[in-house]
Amino acid sequence: MIGMKHTKMLFSLFALSGMLFFTGCDDDDNGAPALTIQSISASGTDLETGQTVQKDLNAASAAEDVPLDAVMTVTFSSDVNASTATASNVSLTSASGTVPVTVSASGNTMTITPQQELERGTQYTLNLGNGISGANGGAFTATTRTFTSAGRGAVTPPQSASQTAYFTFDGHADDAMGTYDADDVVDITWVADRFGQMESAAQFNGNTSIIEVPNGADLLTSDWTLSFWSWVDTVDHVNADGNKAGHFIMGVGAFHGFQVETNGRADVLIMAARYSKEDGTTIPNNFFVNADGQDAANGGWDAIEVEANVAGGMRTLLAQKWAHIVLTYNSEENKRSLYINGQLMERDNLNIPTDLSTVNGLTFDPTGTADVIGDKLAFGFPFDRSTTLWQNEPWGSYNLPTANHFKGALDDVRFFEAALSEAEVTALYNAERP
Repeated sequence: MIGMKHTKMLFSLFALSGMLFFTGCDDDDNGAPALTIQSISASGTDLETGQTVQKDLNAASAAEDVPLDAVMTVTFSSDVNASTATASNVSLTSASGTVPVTVSASGNTMTITPQQELERGTQYTLNLGNGISGANGGAFTATTRTFTSAGRGAVTPPQSASQTAYFTFDGHADDAMGTYDADDVVDITWVADRFGQMESAAQFNGNTSIIEVPNGADLLTSDWTLSFWSWVDTVDHVNADGNKAGHFIMGVGAFHGFQVETNGRADVLIMAARYSKEDGTTIPNNFFVNADGQDAANGGWDAIEVEANVAGGMRTLLAQKWAHIVLTYNSEENKRSLYINGQLMERDNLNIPTDLSTVNGLTFDPTGTADVIGDKLAFGFPFDRSTTLWQNEPWGSYNLPTANHFKGALDDVRFFEAALSEAEVTALYNAERP
């Protein structure tokens, strides 16, 4: 009995020593402790305040409002093998693809710097691979962290396949579609947009500001939609006589292509445009909207099918505030429409006037004048600076600060080679509104 008891005790001791031996090897094959994460943070500029902020990417819930210029820092339990801190072991991905990053390590910290600004309102995944190791040879177990960047995510508009240009004005004048990037930006200030996000809208000073986009005439098509957000400053914008000056908001060759404008009180909105006709000729015509309720049946022009009756007039919608403006032309129906904030302001049936009954689209026609008519899209004036039209007019010369330069802000300008329906305009407004 005694011998059996000693035998059992010896067996138990051997078994226990074996457990201790194998337990001691759990950290790594070479005995080094495993490399683990202590913290992950992202620091950068807050999109609304401009202040430096830091976000915790290692919290129990996914971080939100991570700065677009974020630099990420990972702190480990021990020093990192710097040769393993590479882009092959660290990646940053979203639904749009992989964001190029530079990776470096010093001591027990790893720094990850995206080589481009993050997209707004987008979910990203930070991938840390098992190729990372400790300076002492400790192994690292691959892991991921998910977060959402600051700002509003991109809006997919109705009939997105027909969108030909999209200017976000998020600190630049490039076309998000990649075709119509501006080649000249003059005296533009990038300011907060309707959501309060910094450097997210283009501000025009009312004197010299202009953005010019090559080949703007190509944006005029048979079926057509222009959508944009505007903020019209009617308080401190005067002409040479000290009276309120009008605002040329944008255009291509003025009425040789199109122009959008409002007066000094912002109580009308006008689009002068050139229309192509079935016989190959062209004709200019003004789309004048004041929302006074006078359609064809109530003392208005014969072609007006619908005219909204806005209490207080258009300026209650346009002046000193952000407004969503959409202009459309439907070639099949030969009708044009204006919407503000998702509501139909006016619809014209161009089949009724004899001279417009055969028009079939918007076009650019610089002929029939001795003036030079540039074909660039201009924001802040009705034509580009190569144009000599109205150069002797006090309201129409770009070189005169007191001319009808646009004073205010623009954002999210979209062109379509399609006529959005009323329901689609409302959907776009609801998707883009604050």
